[in-house]
Amino acid sequence: MLSMRIEAPRQRGVALVVGLVMLTVLTLLVVTAVKIGILELKIGGVSYGAAQNFANIDLALSRWMADNSGNFTPGCLNLDRSDPRSCFYHAAPDDVQISGGPGNYIAKYDLHAGKVEVQAQEVSCLGDYGRGRGNNVRDTATHEVWNVQTVDTTARAQGKIYGLTVVRQGSTRTLAAGDSGC
Repeated sequence: MLSMRIEAPRQRGVALVVGLVMLTVLTLLVVTAVKIGILELKIGGVSYGAAQNFANIDLALSRWMADNSGNFTPGCLNLDRSDPRSCFYHAAPDDVQISGGPGNYIAKYDLHAGKVEVQAQEVSCLGDYGRGRGNNVRDTATHEVWNVQTVDTTARAQGKIYGLTVVRQGSTRTLAAGDSGC
C-alpha cells in the first residue's frame, strides 16, 4: 500500500507580521482618540469655568447696580463713607463686604461658584447735548453744563475651580434735575 503524504506548504509568518502591523496601527488610533478626548474635556471644563465666572460677574454687577441705584450722585464715589453724599454711605446687604476708601471702594460678593469683586470709578461728568436728551444742569461757578455721569466699573471673578475673569464695563447715567458737582 502506498502511503501518500500531503505536506502543507511552508508558511513564512506573513500572517503574524500582518496581524502585528494591524494591531500597532489600531493601538495608535486608540491612543490618539483618547488624547483628543482628554483635550476636549479640558477645553470644555475651562470653557465652563470661564462661562461660570462671567455669569457670576453679570450677577454681581446687576446686584451692585441695584444696591446702589439710588445712591449715585456726581462725586459720590470719591467721598468718605461717613459722608451722607457717599455712594457707600448706606448699609450694604449682609452678604456684601465693602472695603477700600474714597475713589477705591470695592464691593465683594461671595457667590455659589466663586467670589466677585466690583470696583467703580467715576470717570467724568459731561454734557450730553443730543437733541431731546439731558437736563442741562448748570454749575453756577463755572457755568458748565453737566447732565451725564460716566462710571468705569471693573469686576473680577475668581472661580472655585477655574481661574480669574476680569470684565471692565463703562456706564453712563443721565443726571436728575438739580444734580451737580462732579
